[in-house]
Amino acid sequence: MVVRYPPGFPLLLAGLFKMARWTGTPERWWLQGFTLAAMGGACAFLYALARMVVGEKGALLTAGLWITYPFNVWLTKQPNSEIPFFALLYGALLLWGKMYGEGGGTLGWLY
Repeated sequence: MVVRYPPGFPLLLAGLFKMARWTGTPERWWLQGFTLAAMGGACAFLYALARMVVGEKGALLTAGLWITYPFNVWLTKQPNSEIPFFALLYGALLLWGKMYGEGGGTLGWLY
């Protein structure tokens, strides 16, 4: 069995294509918009994560390096299945960092 795309990515594409048909806009616009939103979300999560560790100036440097990293710029030029998972990975790391950094291993900060 060959798996070419991660689970959930085809479902995400189906939703984007449905929105394109519903609005009458090109699918390419929805894919590019989603790609930019996912990369922006990943950058925001990475900034927040770095801010917890190295402070404000280090977090700004981290976010700046992330958005200018040549591999990321190249990834945003075509629809890749990795892009939505960057935001999920950094969001999960931020949640883990907040949970264990501030809450002492509990979910008390959520309440």
